[in-house]
Amino acid sequence: MKKPVYVFDVDGVLSDIGMPISHDVVRELARLLSSGHYVAINTGRAYDMVGVKVVELLKSELRQVNDMSRLYVVTEMGGVVCDYEDGEPRCVRTRFKLSKKDITRAVRIIENKAYESMYSYTKVSMATARKNDNATQEAFLVQRDALIADLNRAFPKGAYTVQATVESVDVHAAQAGKQAGAELIYGWLQQISDVNNAEFICFGDSKGDYEMARWYAQQGLQTRFVYTGNNLELSDPHDGVEVIDTTGLYTAGTLAYLREIATEKRQPIFDLLAELQIDYRLQEHRAVYTVAESSGVLPEKVPVKTLLVTDDKKSQVWMVAMRGDFRLDMKELAKLLLAKKLQFVRAERVEEIVGVPPGSVSIFGLLHPGSKNVQVIVDQALMSEKEIGFHPQDNTATVFLRPEDLPAIIAATGHLYRAMMLSA
Repeated sequence: MKKPVYVFDVDGVLSDIGMPISHDVVRELARLLSSGHYVAINTGRAYDMVGVKVVELLKSELRQVNDMSRLYVVTEMGGVVCDYEDGEPRCVRTRFKLSKKDITRAVRIIENKAYESMYSYTKVSMATARKNDNATQEAFLVQRDALIADLNRAFPKGAYTVQATVESVDVHAAQAGKQAGAELIYGWLQQISDVNNAEFICFGDSKGDYEMARWYAQQGLQTRFVYTGNNLELSDPHDGVEVIDTTGLYTAGTLAYLREIATEKRQPIFDLLAELQIDYRLQEHRAVYTVAESSGVLPEKVPVKTLLVTDDKKSQVWMVAMRGDFRLDMKELAKLLLAKKLQFVRAERVEEIVGVPPGSVSIFGLLHPGSKNVQVIVDQALMSEKEIGFHPQDNTATVFLRPEDLPAIIAATGHLYRAMMLSA
């Protein structure tokens, strides 16, 4: 199964046109990062805006700073990129930048014309004229067209691109653009993951945004374009891009799609429980990564942790579900399993086995194809509880059920289990 990579424009995707960044959308991005997904932002905006309005807000929603290592931000149409290997931004200019001389020349044209409806917006790799907040859209569009004519005379096509949106006019290097951002994101992923096993899901509200999806499809990569705008008309669509029209405009469309895929990921779990006629309840909460954090959001419940351990030869993997307020005695468990030595499964292998990163593992990971040869051990102490909870393949919710239903769930996934006293 392809692993999704999520690529977002800013205006019309993370915010409604002319409005602040949506906290609700940013929380969904945080959920993606905390669930182990790669997230990228690809925008013409400058980093001084994106860093403060998006990245800092996103960081405040995360509980683990290393989740930021799966975030990559492309600004100024590919002119500046930032990664967050240690949680802090590391930004550099790229080959898609304008020269400082050209930026100065463009800014001079914008400022000398003294258009009342717009102002020169300082950037480091391109030039932009933005609509004034107090200007009417009609006045801006008239003056925008006049500015475009002036800029096209000074910056001929071929070497430069003059591009207009509903709120701005940009001048950037001819090879810059959303496709350049897509290429840079691809290069970043090549360094840290198996990019050829990725599916790119691009969010945008314009034909310009579609170009990032086109670039991925041209590389032979599975690609979707989630369109949050109104009436996408393409003269030359790429056969490799699946276009999805959202049920709402702008942030409403972004939220609708992200929430729908979250539900789809959990659906096999709910289908299994329905087939087995098992009663359960679902409780949504903020992302949690540890037993302590889980106890913080669900203080009245017995904490449960699900671990993956393997023998010294890494030939067998066991899933261990036990009380979260007890430490697993690896030496004692090794004796019970007749294993020479046990160790925890490496983080990168956890996802291969159960489809989620550490922090989201639960018995429902037994539905993942990679878990076929996993053996299951359940702490006998759990079986005496009134109710126990497991994450539904993400750590932003918990499914509560009766412990006596565990054997049927495990058996339905094609696994056997043994009950052992681990919380003595």
